[in-house]
Amino acid sequence: MIMTVQLRSLSCALLATVAAVATANAESSPKYVKTMIVPSAEPTQTRRFFGQIAALETVDLSFEVGGRLEELDATEGARIREGARLATLALAPFRRGLERAELALVQAERDLERARRLAETSAGSEVRALDAETARDLASVALREARDALSDAKINAPFDGLIARRIAAEHSTGEPVLPIFRVHDMSQVRVEFELP
Repeated sequence: MIMTVQLRSLSCALLATVAAVATANAESSPKYVKTMIVPSAEPTQTRRFFGQIAALETVDLSFEVGGRLEELDATEGARIREGARLATLALAPFRRGLERAELALVQAERDLERARRLAETSAGSEVRALDAETARDLASVALREARDALSDAKINAPFDGLIARRIAAEHSTGEPVLPIFRVHDMSQVRVEFELP
């Protein structure tokens, strides 16, 4: 038992000696500190510019034909989808014009057939047959124009956008090429400002 006590006191003494040596070494060894020179901050300038939001494109929409404005569906500030109907003229006069053009074409084809038969039997002149063919071609052109006028009596949105201004009123008479709407293409929003 005496030996165990002596071993313990020897190990305690040994540990105390190691701790004292470590403390002495720690106090005597120099401590290194990393240093840096920090430059002074440059003064920053803040500038403020005033601008306005601008659309990618602004378009004035109008009819290609004249007539009484029957339907006006868009209001200022409304968002519109591509292909949406915005305005329509009274369609009855355009439908009657289309019907007249169709009947004129049918009559011109009958006249052409009759003039050709008479020219083949020498009962009519070749010039009369050529004139009938020209009349048929003119009636065909008139029919295409009547169809175009009927489709031009409607305004559809050319792109997704925003109605910026409604220029005409419902039931007013629309003249060709006079603007009805001003539409902004807002697919890309831009900010415009002036720099000094």
